[in-house]
Amino acid sequence: MSLIDEARAIARANQRGPLCRIAQLLEAHPEVKDELEEALAEPMLTGTAIAAALKSRYGNDAPTAQTVNRHRKGECNCGSQ
Repeated sequence: MSLIDEARAIARANQRGPLCRIAQLLEAHPEVKDELEEALAEPMLTGTAIAAALKSRYGNDAPTAQTVNRHRKGECNCGSQ
């Protein structure tokens, strides 16, 4: 197991709450994973722009801009970042 996989496993074991909307979206739509990770890693894309793009694709299942920003900074409880 790689270091990052081990750290993710520990983070998931220490999860304090439900999966955030980003993680829920990735579970429901795994085909968007690569695109979403690329968007989250792009510093020129704001959380607002990412959330708007996701809302246009997934409607009410999309996370808010605040959720995108919290997930991006690793401040959500999902442990997937």
